[in-house]
Amino acid sequence: MDDVLIQSIVHLICHAQLHYYVLISFVPVIVILCLCLAGLIVLIHTQDLKCPSYVPDHMHLSPKEQFEDSDGVFYGQCQDYRAMPSVPPNSIRVYIEGNNITQLLSHSLNNLAQCQIFHFRWNNLKNIQSEAFKGMTSLESLSLEGNALSNIEQQMFLGLPSLSTLDLSFNKLRHLNPGSFNSLTSLADFTLILSGNKLALTAELFQGLNKLKALYLSYNHYQTLDPRVFQHLGSLQELYLDFNNLTDISYGETGIFDSLTSLRVLSLAGNQIRFLNPNTFSQLGTLRKLFLQNNGLRTLKTGSFNNLYSLGELVMTYNSLRKLDKTMLNGLSSVTKINFEYNRIRNVEIGTFSDMRALEDIDLQHNSLKDIQRAMFTGPTALRYLRLQYNDMILPDVGVFDGLETLYELYMTKSRLLTLRPHLFRGLTQLTKLVLAYGQLHQITTNAFSDLSSVTYLSLLGNHLTKLEPGFFEGLTSLRHLIVSDNRISSINQETFLKLYRLEILELQNNTVTAIDRNTFAGAGLLQKLYLHSNRLLTIAPSAFSHLVSLQHLELQRNYLTELFPTTFHGLNSLTSLKLYSNKIHCIEDGTFSWYKNLEVLSLDDNSLTSLPWPAFSSLDTLNTLNNPLKSLQLSISGNPIECGDSSCWLKDVFSDSPQCKNLSCPTECKYFFDKLFIENIMINLMLIKLDYFQKVVCHTFSTYSYSFTGLS
Repeated sequence: MDDVLIQSIVHLICHAQLHYYVLISFVPVIVILCLCLAGLIVLIHTQDLKCPSYVPDHMHLSPKEQFEDSDGVFYGQCQDYRAMPSVPPNSIRVYIEGNNITQLLSHSLNNLAQCQIFHFRWNNLKNIQSEAFKGMTSLESLSLEGNALSNIEQQMFLGLPSLSTLDLSFNKLRHLNPGSFNSLTSLADFTLILSGNKLALTAELFQGLNKLKALYLSYNHYQTLDPRVFQHLGSLQELYLDFNNLTDISYGETGIFDSLTSLRVLSLAGNQIRFLNPNTFSQLGTLRKLFLQNNGLRTLKTGSFNNLYSLGELVMTYNSLRKLDKTMLNGLSSVTKINFEYNRIRNVEIGTFSDMRALEDIDLQHNSLKDIQRAMFTGPTALRYLRLQYNDMILPDVGVFDGLETLYELYMTKSRLLTLRPHLFRGLTQLTKLVLAYGQLHQITTNAFSDLSSVTYLSLLGNHLTKLEPGFFEGLTSLRHLIVSDNRISSINQETFLKLYRLEILELQNNTVTAIDRNTFAGAGLLQKLYLHSNRLLTIAPSAFSHLVSLQHLELQRNYLTELFPTTFHGLNSLTSLKLYSNKIHCIEDGTFSWYKNLEVLSLDDNSLTSLPWPAFSSLDTLNTLNNPLKSLQLSISGNPIECGDSSCWLKDVFSDSPQCKNLSCPTECKYFFDKLFIENIMINLMLIKLDYFQKVVCHTFSTYSYSFTGLS
């Protein structure tokens, strides 16, 4: 009974398919018109609402007023409020931003006992009366960023026992009296943000905040600091002094940070610190992270990092250091990551890293290193990542990587290496990733990679290689992803990839390869993705891909192929995607796609096809059956001068209303094929299969046709 019903439905749809296509083609238009109408209505209702000019563009605020009861969130953004709006008492998160509320009255928020997050930013707020926040006993985060506050009253934040973060950044706080933060003295693990205020720091400003956890003082234009300013902050763990104008952070024998005995993170980035005196950080034995980037540092004196025996990360990027020697980094016995990116380093003295046994990551990219000497990086027993890209290295010596048995990833992009010598990477027994992209490599000698049996990823992208030969990749028995695209490769000798047994992805695009031979890919039986597009391919030998029984994705677009034969893709039984667009294909022989039961994407756009004989696609009637409805065929033939003739008559039903096609007579089996593929499996499974694109213009020249069906994911 079910079979009879399905056949009846198929029969009805076959006779009315054009009407369905027309109806479906108008659905996107109707949806777009509805969206435009809705947008117009919203625009009319909100045309007078916009954020004030004092709200910076990076805030990305837009008019919004709503309450989401299920989440307990209230939004009041850019509504031109002049007074505190009525907020539902069960609000948990409140965002009132971009208005013109200049004053908060006493007890105006006492009904928000459940509120945990209160953001009152960029409202031009100038005055907060005492006890304005009293009653907000659940409040954890209070942000008053971007207002016009110029003073902090002692009782302003009274009654906030749960407060963990107070953001007063980018106000007009210039001078605060001692005791301004007295109402916060009982708070533990508390974060105070005072960035962007030009706030004067006095010795007693933070008196009483002995439980303060994090303090942000960035963008305050400090040139110097009172040596006593942090004397009351013995529990402080994080201090941010980024992007001020500090030039000197050393004051004789007394260091400005000496009282911060619990400090773990110190950021001094973006200042004008040109040198570090010995013992500047000598009392910071608990420090874990130190950021000194963007300072113009020219040298590091011996003892600059004395006693930083807990430091795990040191960031020195964007400075002006010209060399590293073994005395500069003394004291960093626990550091795991060190970053000197974007300096002017020409030389790294042997022994510089010898005492850093825990070091895992060295970043020296974007410097001026010319030579890598043997034993330059020895010392660390757990080094995992070495980043040397964008330097001026010419020819490292064999053995330069000796002693780096623990290294996982090596980056040497944009070097000036011309030749890879035999056994250049000797000693890198655990290396998994090697990047030699965008260099000047002309030659790879046999055994250049023979010591890299653990490498799974190798990139030779953007070099000057002209050919690939057997022996080039000798030893890379674990390789899974090989990139040799964007070179000048014109020929690939047979058996080049013979021993790459685990290779899964091979990128050969953007070269000048003209032919693929019978055994070019012999040995790469696990290959899943092959990129050969944008070459100069003229011929593909019969069964050239027969070794690639696991291949799923093949890209051959933008070449010079003219004909396709049944032997061209013989053996690609696992293929799901085949891209052949922008070639010069004028002939597809019968049976060319005979064995591709899993094919989902077939792109033939922009070729020279004048006909599409259905025998070339004859096996595709098994695709997308009701037994496997989630698969789909995406067939694209746009940009071909296809003529209406007997060989293309199987397309008749698609274009049945065209005058040039009405008189065509199609064989029964052809019509069955079309109905089976495009009617039964698209229309009956309309809930599972969506029509992404269907357009017809003129029957006798399909120069703008594209016909594709894509399954829902």
